[in-house]
Amino acid sequence: IDRAGAKIQYDSYCKKILGSKMILAWILQASIEEYKYVTHDCIIQCIENEPDIGTFYVDPGKNTKDRIEGLNTEDKDDDEGTIKYDIRFIARIPKQDENIRIIINVEAQKNFYPGYPILSRGVYYGARMISSQNGVEFIQPYYGDIKKVYSIWICANAPKYIGNAISVYELKKRDIAGDIPDIQSDYDKIAIVMICLNNKVNREKGFFDMINTLLAPDLNIDIKKEILENEYHIPMDDGLGKELELMCNVSDYVWEYAYENGMEAGMEAGREAGMKAGREAGRADAVHEIVRELLKDGTVGEDFIIRVTQISTEKLNEIKALL
Repeated sequence: IDRAGAKIQYDSYCKKILGSKMILAWILQASIEEYKYVTHDCIIQCIENEPDIGTFYVDPGKNTKDRIEGLNTEDKDDDEGTIKYDIRFIARIPKQDENIRIIINVEAQKNFYPGYPILSRGVYYGARMISSQNGVEFIQPYYGDIKKVYSIWICANAPKYIGNAISVYELKKRDIAGDIPDIQSDYDKIAIVMICLNNKVNREKGFFDMINTLLAPDLNIDIKKEILENEYHIPMDDGLGKELELMCNVSDYVWEYAYENGMEAGMEAGREAGMKAGREAGRADAVHEIVRELLKDGTVGEDFIIRVTQISTEKLNEIKALL
């Protein structure tokens, strides 16, 4: 693996893991009301299981088609540039008398504070998934055929005061004067889901334990695979286990590269000063910079940072306060 591209590789493997149908089944059951009481096996059968699933118009209202591969699909508008989704697919809602389909987008976010409101970005992604249906899922003026869209944001390393949580933001009716008769499905077309994760907060067995175990960067790969397979019946022989190994290896590699280069930079600064104090100061500065970048990136937990850099909890909190 190219060291310069290690972080990109990590992100790539993470998306592939979250894009596994088995993992998507867990995510949908935990966060979407329509799948709350549906088994994982049934949800898997609902994902991309219709003849027209796998194709959509890249440019809204145009005839150019592209294939939805489930990962890194694009929605392009000449005036707006290219938008890349982490994961995007179509799924059926299992009902006896209807064949309802929804469009789902799943995004992985390592940093809970990326410098902009994640919810606002989620609204934008959802709006684009609606507008891109023009000429594909509906033809004007048949707006009733618009498919409902979900934009699901999985945010690792959420603050402890939030911990593990799921919130849904959707359109709701509010009567101000009188009561206008309506059909909920006519306006219930978009929902943004926030899934916040913190693997340092106590959690019961179930979805949060599973997803935190799956994405934990400092958990031994063999232990991780054993927990997922034995406790959550997620098979490791369908390619998912290999992707997990690759993701964990790259995660270790990213840290090793950052630590080695930071230490080398610190020692170089010390050598230039020509004094032991200078070397120690350079090393301290390098470690400070490494800790700062790791905290900003959110890839590893605080306990892991403390253990590897051998800094104190107080020092880590000082660095956090300066972010």
